[in-house]
Amino acid sequence: MLKRLYRLTKKKDFQRLYRNGKKVVAPIFIIKYLPNQKPHSRFGVVVSSKVAKNAYQRNRLKRQITEILRDQFIAQKPGYDIVLVSLQKIKEKSFQEIAQTIQDLFKKANLW
Repeated sequence: MLKRLYRLTKKKDFQRLYRNGKKVVAPIFIIKYLPNQKPHSRFGVVVSSKVAKNAYQRNRLKRQITEILRDQFIAQKPGYDIVLVSLQKIKEKSFQEIAQTIQDLFKKANLW
């Protein structure tokens, strides 16, 4: 789990990102990002019930994604609010493929 310092928790932060954020798309993710005025980046992970009907599956995917973020991306380019929205095809991918896709998207968005 990410430390509270690195998490997006408020509804208004998510709404601000959805309205004003820049978007990068891959087959299993959409990343929305926007600069913040903080010395660190904050992350949000969204896995909807359209992706996985079962709460167990949704929570498992969220844990996998946050683990990838915690291990690899917390120290990367600070000062951004970032939301990772999972798409349907994520269920077919392995942990390594998800990690590689996130890394590629961060490079594409110039957040790496």
